[in-house]
Amino acid sequence: KLEPSLICAALAATTSKIGLMPTLSTSFHHPYNVARRLASIDHISNGRTGWNLVTSTDREEAANFGQSAPLSSDERHARAREFLHVVRGLWDSWDDDAFMRDKESGHYFDRNKVHFLNHQGEYFKVRGPLDTARPPQGQLPIITAGASANAQELAAEVADMVYSAFAHFDMAKDYYASVKGRLSKFGRRPEALRIMTG
Repeated sequence: KLEPSLICAALAATTSKIGLMPTLSTSFHHPYNVARRLASIDHISNGRTGWNLVTSTDREEAANFGQSAPLSSDERHARAREFLHVVRGLWDSWDDDAFMRDKESGHYFDRNKVHFLNHQGEYFKVRGPLDTARPPQGQLPIITAGASANAQELAAEVADMVYSAFAHFDMAKDYYASVKGRLSKFGRRPEALRIMTG
């Protein structure tokens, strides 16, 4: 199985109309690398990148990263929130017009338009700034998935789209109502989140 963000970078260079949304786990990556990778793909694709943000639950995958078991649901989702906060902060490292690239004056960027994140949280300590220019979209669309209460809360708080898969229509309706009903708690309107049902 090939690494999804590398596939998206290759597709970005050979397509012009499709969106590219690699899956990257907040359980087994670092926010700085993810912010840089996704910003780079957004530049290569001229603003066609999103992020399928997942929290990993697989024991075999955890073992590959030195963990005897996956993190608990509460810890996975707390880490995901902080992870996304850091990534979004890094994407805001540079103002849109920070890079003037003026060969005549020798000025590459405006030092007044760069911002240090200086994040220190429970899971991450990241100074910034990101060493990649602000993504063309500024902030990339976020996709999440999951039916647990923690997953629904995360979707309602941060996602632009959420995946769901239910065998019965009534279950899908209940999930839809549950997720949409949580949005107001985060100051969001129902139309702010799209639900894709498999």
